[in-house]
Amino acid sequence: MRALGRAVGRLSVILLMVAPLLMAGVVFLSRLPAVASPTPGSDNLFVFLAYAWTGIFVHEAGHAVAGTLMGFRLSVFRVTPLAITVEGNGQTRVAWHGKLGGGYLGLPKHERNLSARTILITAGGPLANVLTFLGCWLTMGMAHGTLTGAGFAFVRGLMIFSLFSAVLNLAPFEFGQSKTDGRRLYDAAARQVAHRSGSGGKAAAAAGIRPMASFGGAILRLF
Repeated sequence: MRALGRAVGRLSVILLMVAPLLMAGVVFLSRLPAVASPTPGSDNLFVFLAYAWTGIFVHEAGHAVAGTLMGFRLSVFRVTPLAITVEGNGQTRVAWHGKLGGGYLGLPKHERNLSARTILITAGGPLANVLTFLGCWLTMGMAHGTLTGAGFAFVRGLMIFSLFSAVLNLAPFEFGQSKTDGRRLYDAAARQVAHRSGSGGKAAAAAGIRPMASFGGAILRLF
């Protein structure tokens, strides 16, 4: 019963945090002059899958690009239904992956400023979603009247998906072993405060990412 009570309590907190964010997003979108309803029949399941897959790909690509800029070597990049694995010798393997969603795994080439670098990598995914949202909004505004049918439905859907993906990923949630980017950033901030105050010891990694010793390096997991 206690476990059930804790679960209900956590769910209540999550709902209380998500509801205002979703409402704010809906109000914000409704006030954008470029947003309009797609023509009947153009916003179908195929279009939905296309912009949802693109939104997830952009999010994980944001982590991967930030990882490259921060001196991390790409190890695994996956977006359903494919997973790309790069071995230490440079060999690349592509395999089917049935798990829904996406993921990024990078290996640091060195450990200098590891905490700060991993924070930037964590922020790379939501930032990519925000930039995609702005790009789609500008596209719809500049192509108003000329972008129609499935093309309009795709750009509009990707814009909305990107906004909500950024908002929900930045919310500090934790579900078992899974954490949102916002929770990782929150944990990173807490570690930094604890480290500076001397009560938390040395911060081994940032953003709630579990580092594991591997030939003197750390393995960064971002899922």
